[in-house]
Amino acid sequence: MCVTDEAGSRMVKLLSSHLVSSVLKSMSSSPVSDAGLGDFVPRSDYEVPPFAQSVYPLLEDLHNIFADLPSIGRALAQAQKMLSYVNRGEIVDTKLLSEAYTFRIAVEGLRIALNNAARLPIDQMSNTNLDEIEFSDLPAEDKSHALLAQALWSQTKKFKTIVATVDASGLAGLRKHWNTPVPLEVQDLVVTACKKL
Repeated sequence: MCVTDEAGSRMVKLLSSHLVSSVLKSMSSSPVSDAGLGDFVPRSDYEVPPFAQSVYPLLEDLHNIFADLPSIGRALAQAQKMLSYVNRGEIVDTKLLSEAYTFRIAVEGLRIALNNAARLPIDQMSNTNLDEIEFSDLPAEDKSHALLAQALWSQTKKFKTIVATVDASGLAGLRKHWNTPVPLEVQDLVVTACKKL
């Protein structure tokens, strides 16, 4: 995922007040004695049920992105509890479900931040000095963005209008690497690959 520090900072600012207020509200509605301290800390040795193995990594990623927010740790702990209940066929109460709901808010914040980052004018993006970086020194994900940008560039020479469907992080990467120089031999491979399409 292509999330810059600037975008991450915006996400945390955007979500902080809402997440903190939702935690305070949920804590004030229940006495502390109802839940032990372990309910607030995600288990590092948690064994993910088979049905949740495709979605649980997203929850962990969101937890890591928003690690500065205490409510995200609590939400992951509650999500672990909820998934365990479902795995054992037990009833999940609405309170537990509402705690895990924090992740929906985090996903929405992440979506908004990625869309906003993708729409920033290119000259306002944090890494506009990519001319100084060699293509071979870029991380694999950045290389893929630079190659896709090069492929789109090669198509603009042939067609008046082109359309590419990309997700928000892909768009941010394309914009970041739109002017990244790609070696001639790599450009030739991109042009050849585009001709075969």
